[in-house]
Amino acid sequence: MSSLNGLSTYLRKPIFKKLFHLAGYSKLKQEKRAMYNASLRNKWDEESIRSSQEELLKRVREKAMAEPKERLRERRK
Repeated sequence: MSSLNGLSTYLRKPIFKKLFHLAGYSKLKQEKRAMYNASLRNKWDEESIRSSQEELLKRVREKAMAEPKERLRERRK
């Protein structure tokens, strides 16, 4: 019985999780696979948009923080 528990722990490794996921994907019928692929594309698009928004916000904040310093320098001149 203990050998079965050890095997179960061994099969939880990330490589086996990926393998089982791939096996499940390969079992899907064409229609379900198309739906899954569309769902993945939507997820990736959302992540890309969120990442782009965060990067833009970061740049805007950096620029806003730099502007007051530049204005002070201009006033001193």
